[in-house]
Amino acid sequence: MSTLSLSHDDFDVVELAPFVPGTSGHAAQPLREMPFRHDAWTPQETDALKDLFGADEPLQAISERLDRPLHSVRSKIHALGLRRNSTREWTDLDDAELARRYGNEATATIARDLGRSCSAVYVRAQILELTEPQPPEWTEWEDAQLRAGYTRATDVSQIAAIIGRPVSGTASRASKLGLKHPSNPAGWTEPEICRALELLDTGIAYRDAIEIMVNEGFPRRSKAGFGPKIRAAGYTRGWGRAWLPEEDALLRKAYATGASLTPLRTRLGRTRHSIKWRAEHLGLTGSHSAKNGFRGGPDWTDADIASLKAHYGTMSNAALARFLGRSKLAISTRANVLGLVHGYIRPWSDDELRALQVAYENEIAIADLAGALGRKPMSVSKFATKHGLHFGRRPRTTPAPSIETILALDEGGGGGMPGINQTRRNPVKYEPIRASVSPDTIGKVTRLFNGSLSDILNELLQNARRAGASAVNVDATPRENGLRITIDDDGCGIDDPARVLALGASRWDAQVASAEDPAGMGVFSLAGKATVIESRSDSTGSAWRIAIPADAWTGDVEIAVDRSERRKGTSISFLLPGACEGSVENAVREASQYFPIPVRFAGRDMPRKDFLSGAIHVEDWNGSRIGIFHGRPYHRTPTVNFHGVTVFTRLFEVAQVGRQEIHARIDIGHTPELQLVLPARKEFVENAGLTTLKAACEVACYRAIAAQKSHSLSFESYSRAASLGIPLAEAEAALTAWEPDIADNDTGTEAGERRTITGDEFLMDAHEAHFGQIIARALRGTPIRSKLVDRNSRFEGYSWYDALREMRDPNFVVRTDAAIHTVDAIAADPPLAAVTIAQEIHLEYAIDDQGCDGAARERVEADIVLTFPDGCCSDGIEDVTIAYVASDALQPEGLVALLDNACFSAWNDSDADSWDTQHDRFLRDARELAYRILIGEDAAIASQFRDAIARIMWTLPKGKKVTIAFTHDSPIDVTVCDQEQAT
Repeated sequence: MSTLSLSHDDFDVVELAPFVPGTSGHAAQPLREMPFRHDAWTPQETDALKDLFGADEPLQAISERLDRPLHSVRSKIHALGLRRNSTREWTDLDDAELARRYGNEATATIARDLGRSCSAVYVRAQILELTEPQPPEWTEWEDAQLRAGYTRATDVSQIAAIIGRPVSGTASRASKLGLKHPSNPAGWTEPEICRALELLDTGIAYRDAIEIMVNEGFPRRSKAGFGPKIRAAGYTRGWGRAWLPEEDALLRKAYATGASLTPLRTRLGRTRHSIKWRAEHLGLTGSHSAKNGFRGGPDWTDADIASLKAHYGTMSNAALARFLGRSKLAISTRANVLGLVHGYIRPWSDDELRALQVAYENEIAIADLAGALGRKPMSVSKFATKHGLHFGRRPRTTPAPSIETILALDEGGGGGMPGINQTRRNPVKYEPIRASVSPDTIGKVTRLFNGSLSDILNELLQNARRAGASAVNVDATPRENGLRITIDDDGCGIDDPARVLALGASRWDAQVASAEDPAGMGVFSLAGKATVIESRSDSTGSAWRIAIPADAWTGDVEIAVDRSERRKGTSISFLLPGACEGSVENAVREASQYFPIPVRFAGRDMPRKDFLSGAIHVEDWNGSRIGIFHGRPYHRTPTVNFHGVTVFTRLFEVAQVGRQEIHARIDIGHTPELQLVLPARKEFVENAGLTTLKAACEVACYRAIAAQKSHSLSFESYSRAASLGIPLAEAEAALTAWEPDIADNDTGTEAGERRTITGDEFLMDAHEAHFGQIIARALRGTPIRSKLVDRNSRFEGYSWYDALREMRDPNFVVRTDAAIHTVDAIAADPPLAAVTIAQEIHLEYAIDDQGCDGAARERVEADIVLTFPDGCCSDGIEDVTIAYVASDALQPEGLVALLDNACFSAWNDSDADSWDTQHDRFLRDARELAYRILIGEDAAIASQFRDAIARIMWTLPKGKKVTIAFTHDSPIDVTVCDQEQAT
């Protein structure tokens, strides 16, 4: 590709191949100029990207190699459909670690520790059928990250990955905190839009325009929010080919006939977004049949759907896709729309089960076995693991085996395969064994600890505490490549230097050994680091010094022991490459905050605090202290303090309805039965002591609740407290005022206010959005509306809750000239026409005691009902059935608001437009429908023109008036004049 010159539009004219006129049999034509983006990807760059990505290069490295922004590389990878293809399989240890931690720790933390992506962890958890419990309460740290991310316009998915929360949960939390992401274009001012358009007319990129505007005092907008708002204001870049009249005619024809737009992408050589934007430009938005739209693949005929229903579940989706000539995704999507349930699972035959066992015993790779069985390797691996057969990684064999050759191995010889171990297992007489420690263990000592400064400080501080030190001093001295860290204490010292390097040999006396179970491994947290140790023993009165080279920790090198002039305690000094004093101070501050003796860094006292400060209740237990706190513990909030080493574990927590949870923490003192897993001490040993502790924490939580003025426990928890001998008053009589659901999941339902129950309230069930909205409209202004409260089954059993009455079986009765229709949450019986003007509509319901069915039904006048032919709300309004009574109370804009709350639900898949774009289109369609059925066709047309003109109102200067006049077959006459002239 070469750049020739500049066109009259100041675009580079690009030639993909040299062109010599007259070399073909056709008459020479002038080279057509093509506008070319300055940042367009060349074929050479695309090929290089594919090669680097295929070689598993990090995206940052690819960005630097190609000299392109990281976001540009990511977008191009997505456009090319490239995917990573790592060959690293999940091991049994990986799966066990994931099963142990999933749901208890943040996914981002698990992914980091396993060296995998968050998405890989989510997928593997789904394969292992792991479920995540109710998400933990948000911490102040997480809220701080969330606020900072929204302030900096960071993508919500990136914020979620940093925090380790799902995207949906992160967005929901931001909404509760009242945060508004800059990606959402709401709140744009007219000067801001005008300035943005002014800058973009100069040809600069969106990013540059955003930065300029921020420097000028405008709010920061993200690119994702900037682009849609500007395009909605009528601005287009004009990149790419201009649309020809013939192409416009073909697009209009597709909209007029309701044909699928997908073939146009190939026929016209344009993207789906280009087609969509052109349709909007031509005013075709909203007039195209949504049943096909931009969906990929040919239209679904009645015969196709009948064939899908007949065969779905009788064969695999891949086979059915080949049978119908469609993609697997199309089959799955259409089946989900139709509500079909797949029940196809090919059973394992006796020969296949035997082949599985034979393959496991003869070192056959899972991929070879899957090929022989005609199954997917992942499916075979999962089946084998469930049956206790863990294949692991095994080499592939050539040629690939068949099921017959595998089964032949079980028959001894005959039909054997090259490369496969055919040794049969013969009965062996086993002798008794006992546990031992291999001498090779010392050679792996550098891998016992991760070598982090926090682990080193925790281990060495614990040693100083056990030695009876009254204080610990930590200093950091600059060296050429980092810092030399020195930890100095005034404890009893170490008698024998040989015991320092004896892995697992604890030197502590019987009292310390029984109380804390020391591992004798603490000094080995320094393994792999050049270390100097000096110590004076109180018992012997002698002092010694050793210098341990970095490579001497494995026992291969002798270490000289010298005399020392040290007068008291122990000093340990080691090199920490690449460290800075600030990071060391932070690590010391964190390690010492709950440490029982003073710690100084560079002569400054480090702050200390009580681990149980802020508790609402504290009680002693077996030499330790249990504290009870408000809120739900999260993985970054420690719940255990072992003499300064903090650990997170779930001891006990109990939920309250509408209030913060209650959870327990423990400050461990002298409680020998509580043991931590060695050497890292990051979790409890599962033993009887831990079981007893958790039981004590449960009792302490309920005691703390009993001491409070009121509580909001479920009746189940209330009964549990009573069974433990802790009598509680009934939960506070309070429920949430009932509000109807809103169809859009991203918007959510505005929760009603929590109100005190007096006994006059009525329980109300949650209903589908469209049904709940029309119930709320029918009841507005009536006395019963303010008395409705949400049903909450967790309170069932409390006397005040069981005494409440309930609203039961609401339904609407619609009387028309032709029939009387009954409308419930599912459908209308008999069915209603798409739009029906009714003579009368009533809401009927019964108010009765819970579980009773004898009360008379009451009636309230209503003016509108909404229902759907198939009983479930769609993503648009084309399927909604409306019956209404004409009155002054039902106006078009009120109907638009009702349809918005009852029917609009944005698509959130990767191909969908932004929420605002989808919402704007829905409102335009809803407004056209509302004006058409309530006022007339002319009003509907006028509403469409008002919507269209509203999107370009910003172009009209103040003091000007525009008059537009045209007919269906006449040119558009636009007159612009001053307002003074117009009058």
